[in-house]
Amino acid sequence: MSFQPTLADIRNQVMLKLRLDPEDTESASYWIQQAYLEIAQYAAFEWDRTVLLGLQPGDGQFDLPCEVAMLRHIQMLYPDGTCSQPAQQVRGEAILARQQQFDSSDGLASQISYSVMGQFSIMFWPLAGDGQQVQILHTVLPDQLEDDDWPDLAEPYGSKLLEYGALVEGSKFKKDPLMNDFELSYRMWKDNYISWLSRRRGSGSLAFEVWTGADPGPDRLEAESEAWH
Repeated sequence: MSFQPTLADIRNQVMLKLRLDPEDTESASYWIQQAYLEIAQYAAFEWDRTVLLGLQPGDGQFDLPCEVAMLRHIQMLYPDGTCSQPAQQVRGEAILARQQQFDSSDGLASQISYSVMGQFSIMFWPLAGDGQQVQILHTVLPDQLEDDDWPDLAEPYGSKLLEYGALVEGSKFKKDPLMNDFELSYRMWKDNYISWLSRRRGSGSLAFEVWTGADPGPDRLEAESEAWH
């Protein structure tokens, strides 16, 4: 298999570059775990899960489970098996105005509006009807790494992201003169990782063209060249 550093491998690099003593092993592991959470959120990671919550008739609010890190989309499920379009996020004032103006549910509503209030509360409109449920597609934070685990981040980015993220935190603790260098390297690896994710998802300007077997027609570069003559 390809080279995949574990938590222990990454920690060894952090301790070497910060010249840490063996008694600082726990601190180095903590900095790496913090970097793991930070980069997962920064990169809008793709560890998706779905949670289904029951609603009571007339409900216009529900609480998100603590495991929800980032919302992907919210849909309402109705007793007849149908579901709404993904809900649209709006300002909280718009939801409150609707709820104060109307106090009844809208049966099977194809379009739902919602607003996030505080950390865990979701307000929505129209109000819930009988037997209605809400389905939430969301991301979760990655599990804590053990010594023999490797991060769920592709190489060569994953290990460097965790290493330099931990070096930034560790250099603050040690008042290391290389702190600025570590911060620059961490930012570079984060930017490179985001660019790589964009290419994987098919960003038009960065993705390679794929020949499908059909007649490609005039060569694009050749056509552009001819246009200048």
